[in-house]
Amino acid sequence: MDSEEECSEFISGWFFGEKLEKLTRYDVMDFLTWSLFEGRNMEHLTHEEMNQLRGFVTDLEYKISIELYGREEGIVEEDEKQIVNDDDDANDEEGKEDFNILN
Repeated sequence: MDSEEECSEFISGWFFGEKLEKLTRYDVMDFLTWSLFEGRNMEHLTHEEMNQLRGFVTDLEYKISIELYGREEGIVEEDEKQIVNDDDDANDEEGKEDFNILN
């Protein structure tokens, strides 16, 4: 996907035109798992693959939020430098929150 606009259109289109605000993180993670990991379900991913999936979702949320709300100078540079590994804080409820495009 070359442009940020294509990301939101692609994700929305995959869910039959559903608005992004109505999608949950689980929905997006389930779709990405199927499309990136040979049609498997999240339950069958390794620990490393789950970390990759979390990173993909975080990157996607960031890209779509820029598309919808624009960039704020200074914040973008700091965000791009910050890499957070939250896999130690993961719990069984992961993925049930809304797809976070508001940041």
